[in-house]
Amino acid sequence: FDDYSKMNPQTPQAPHAAADAYLSTGRGFSIKSLQGLYTQEDYYDREKRQGTATVRFPLVKGGWWERLIDRPHRFGKKKARFAPGESYAGVWWAAAATEQLRTAREVWIVEGIFDAIALLHRGVCAVAAMSSNAYPELSLKELRDARPHDLPTLVWGLDNEPGAHAYTIKHARRAEKLGYRCKAAQIEQSGDKKTDWNDLHLRAQATEDGDAQWRADVDMALHNGAILLAKTAMEKGLIIYEREQRTQFHMDYRNRLYWFDFDPSRFDK
Repeated sequence: FDDYSKMNPQTPQAPHAAADAYLSTGRGFSIKSLQGLYTQEDYYDREKRQGTATVRFPLVKGGWWERLIDRPHRFGKKKARFAPGESYAGVWWAAAATEQLRTAREVWIVEGIFDAIALLHRGVCAVAAMSSNAYPELSLKELRDARPHDLPTLVWGLDNEPGAHAYTIKHARRAEKLGYRCKAAQIEQSGDKKTDWNDLHLRAQATEDGDAQWRADVDMALHNGAILLAKTAMEKGLIIYEREQRTQFHMDYRNRLYWFDFDPSRFDK
């Protein structure tokens, strides 16, 4: 099922047939809403002597990012590529219309293009930083200059893994210095396979009450993000208490172990 070129051959009438099928059936996206944002290209691995079609998205600074779509397991860890020699530093990828970015109350910053598209399909204004360590400073300054007295809240939805945690905190603090209010969203992880925003979008599509499933997943992600960005151990403890209503529990904060004990009467005073 993952040999998209074989099942969807290119024709003059459908030059992006395999890419369309991949985005539609493999990613759960509406092709109509993505018209003009991507092309179907080819990649050939000289070492493995094998080729594949790709879905390629142009980037703002002139390069591109592409996803290998025909039996990508053949290429090991190389499932996606950036244009050799090009840089995406400082600028995000955005499918959202300029007007949407200038009016949205929240702008979500995620790692990958498919993550951003998944959120857009759910009515969320989202952009892709392209990696967890990439801070889109130029784009943030451009947005600030475009709406100086009406800045949106930024929601940093990077991957929920140790390396990205540090970058989420670092990026949020830098953005706050530009005048933005920041939140974070960390997807709840279970099992060995990483779950991203596109996975949550697909899960909602496969659930009878998809909207409720999506809201529950996002609510948990925002809770996890609030815990990550807590600036004190007390703040973290109160966030956990507010959701779970446990009055006593242990927790870690900045490599220290704490015991949290909530006394309602003392707190009210």
